[in-house]
Amino acid sequence: MFNRPLKSTIMRLFIPMILVFVPITGTVSYILASQQLKFNAETSLNDTLSQTRDFMNDRLTAVLAEMAVLDGSTELRSLFYRANRSDFSMTPQDYLTVGRNIDKVYANLYSIIDSILVYYRNGAISMYRRDSLHTDFSYDMSPYPGYSGGNTAQMRWLIPASNRLENDGGNTASLYKWIAGGDGKPDGMLLLQLKEQFFLEMLSTPKISASGYMLLASPDGTVSAKAASAGDARVDDEALRSMLMAQTEASGKLEMTSRTGMRIVVLYETIAINNWRLAVVYPQAEIYEKVNYIKYVNLLVTAVVVIAVALLARVLAKLIARPVTRLTRQVNSIEEGHLDVQFIESDNYEIGILSKGIKDMMERIKHLLSQVEYEQEQKRISEFAALQAQIHPHFLYNTLYSIKQLCELGETAEASRMISALSHYFRISISRGDEMIPVETELEHIRQYLTIQQMRYGNSIRYEMDVAPEMLSVPIVKLTLQPLVENAIYHGIKKVRRPGFIHISGRMEGELCRIRIEDNGFGMDQRQLDRLNLALAAGEEPQEEPPVGFGVRNVHRRLQLHYGSSNGLAYDSAEGKGTTVTVTFPLSAGKE
Repeated sequence: MFNRPLKSTIMRLFIPMILVFVPITGTVSYILASQQLKFNAETSLNDTLSQTRDFMNDRLTAVLAEMAVLDGSTELRSLFYRANRSDFSMTPQDYLTVGRNIDKVYANLYSIIDSILVYYRNGAISMYRRDSLHTDFSYDMSPYPGYSGGNTAQMRWLIPASNRLENDGGNTASLYKWIAGGDGKPDGMLLLQLKEQFFLEMLSTPKISASGYMLLASPDGTVSAKAASAGDARVDDEALRSMLMAQTEASGKLEMTSRTGMRIVVLYETIAINNWRLAVVYPQAEIYEKVNYIKYVNLLVTAVVVIAVALLARVLAKLIARPVTRLTRQVNSIEEGHLDVQFIESDNYEIGILSKGIKDMMERIKHLLSQVEYEQEQKRISEFAALQAQIHPHFLYNTLYSIKQLCELGETAEASRMISALSHYFRISISRGDEMIPVETELEHIRQYLTIQQMRYGNSIRYEMDVAPEMLSVPIVKLTLQPLVENAIYHGIKKVRRPGFIHISGRMEGELCRIRIEDNGFGMDQRQLDRLNLALAAGEEPQEEPPVGFGVRNVHRRLQLHYGSSNGLAYDSAEGKGTTVTVTFPLSAGKE
């Protein structure tokens, strides 16, 4: 396929890719959008549920507070105490006291409270308040269970039980408080009955869905704003109440099946004041119906996009292929060796940039070819000069003279050792003509050189090598270290009267290798040191002392030719304390 013309390749690749990726993109978009819609719908319902729960909890808390006020009334408590006497009878003032306390609570919560009853000692104290105040109200307390022997108010949901004070067919919720008699047993009660309409309004106000509704469940029963036959979403309220009251979590999500087999989702929260469960019941299909709409729209848009892209692919392929084909012919001419090809300007912006870039690149390539030829020639000249610089006749003459003296003194073993060191020294210098040798071989070259110098000067010169093992196999330009060690001896150690010491160390720092040669010789002052480093950085020899010797300058130049201008030599010195020269070269230089 890729050996075909660009226009054909674009058509063969572009159209199948569109046929694959557009449906994939549409499908992913549909999935993400549907998930977001589902999340938003459920979040909205949870918010509605939480707001209704909080409002209902606030209102029921207010009812409980009014009950606490009524129960804590010192006037009523005093009256209950007197009622325990056998000669007790209600006085007009007593009726006013009870009526005043009942009216205060009734007025504060008129929208919630259906009726209030204060009943004690089998009717010795009996007052009932609904739309009007009734005295001597006869009432049976036995239907109210749950007396615990304490003073805790208990709230019980009595739906679907009818109003227990007036048999009018209405439903109520009750908050009641037992009143202990003289013997500590229940002998009366304070009873607040709440209006059913209060609950119905709160449950019917939020809009859930066409068939969705809100439901309130307690251990005694349920209440909701929907009729028993409200659509296909209706579930068995008693089964739902049992499930809700059995949950251990304060809020959550349940799934059920309606009476018609529809999948129903139930979200619930717990009212803190009495642990009733407030639930939102809705068919999943109604909440997610917008997801199906998005699916159909997505399929339609995907089909339109695929058709439009297929039609435009041919035009796009033609627009791209024409200038590229023209540029290809020019590049083919370069491949045949015609570096002076004339590039035709293109009206296409990108192709014009490519054409100009290739033209500029050809000019740079021709310039670089000339520069590389020049640098290679300089490198060969520098290499030859380095070899010549290392074989100093003066060093050879002194070494041979030392061997002669050893032979005359009968020290044939020492003479043989010096000859062996000298031969190793020159063999490594030649290195079969290789430009790069391992650091380990370069160190051996230095070791042979220092062996000869120690035999000549005795214990006045000592040395130590401490190079990291991982550096030993790294390639380095040969004959790099010997001129530096020679400088340390002749320009540093020989100028002081104390024993000389040379320390050679090597470490790897990331992708760089550094070898340091330190001596305890004469050293340089700061002015001389600055001139020396400046001369090395500029690539020139300073006109004043100290000169950059041919060997040092040659080593620095060869390092830069092989590794680049950021590598080479760097000196550090202090007058009277010695000199340190650092050789820097990259770890990957051997491969290059």
